[in-house]
Amino acid sequence: MAYTHVSKLTSKSDQLFETVEAWIDFHGSIGEAHELVADFAADLDEDGKTVIRTMIYDSEDDRTAHKSTAKSEDRLFIVELISEG
Repeated sequence: MAYTHVSKLTSKSDQLFETVEAWIDFHGSIGEAHELVADFAADLDEDGKTVIRTMIYDSEDDRTAHKSTAKSEDRLFIVELISEG
């Protein structure tokens, strides 16, 4: 059964971004190419600093495994959970 994770990623930088791609280029990967992510989407908020990220996994176990590999120290952005399940 598919498991969906939606989060809000807000840049700690004062820089404004015009595209999701520019945001990712500056901040680094945000799960878009991870092997456990079955589907990925991201939208840049009109503020130019925030991305709403949706990652769909084949299972909750895949989400748990992916989360365990995430590096939280030294991130250039703040992560806020919107929904999961």
